[in-house]
Amino acid sequence: MTSYGGWIPLHKGLVRELPHNRAYTRLEAMFSLSLDYDQGNTVTVRGYADQWRWSRGKVERFFCEIGVEITYPQNTTDLRNQRGHIMMPNPSQKRTNNGQIKAIDSKWLSREADIKRANDEPKTGQSQGTTIKPKPKPTSIPTIEEVKTYCLERNKGVDPQRWFDFYEAKGWMIGKNSMKDWKAAVRTWEKGAEPAPQPQALPDNSYMNDPAYQGGNYAA
Repeated sequence: MTSYGGWIPLHKGLVRELPHNRAYTRLEAMFSLSLDYDQGNTVTVRGYADQWRWSRGKVERFFCEIGVEITYPQNTTDLRNQRGHIMMPNPSQKRTNNGQIKAIDSKWLSREADIKRANDEPKTGQSQGTTIKPKPKPTSIPTIEEVKTYCLERNKGVDPQRWFDFYEAKGWMIGKNSMKDWKAAVRTWEKGAEPAPQPQALPDNSYMNDPAYQGGNYAA
């Protein structure tokens, strides 16, 4: 939300809440004045005195207090009967030295907001265009010797060279995530691998060295 210092924006629809049967408060008078200024209406002091149920002198003092003037055509001869345009004070003079509140130029606020938005957009676009997400790096990359040693210890049928080549080609990624524990990845492969064949025990032929067998007299 745009910051306006000591001011807040109000919706123009609140004009329906302005009184019709009593005098305006200072806040209501300021809101009414701001609406006329924003819409570029021509106004008179007399008109505000009637609308706000104030005296002409009170309207003029209020204008002087908040720094507002009504500019009239240059060729006017009777200012009281002429309609003019509201002129707001300089935006940098919204508050006097004694803390007195001044009117604020709502059109100036809109221009300031547009300028700020225009200045922010290139920065936003530039930051979005140059942002590059670094590719995650795996936390553990084994050597082929380590894989061979581990597969030999496990003896679960995993071909270490095939396993190593597979993940080397994938950049040591498992899906979209980097590999965190290569030994766990080996164990996962064990579930789909054929168990390594177990070495078979050689038959016991020691009886062939028995003299009785060699003599042909061996009895079972």
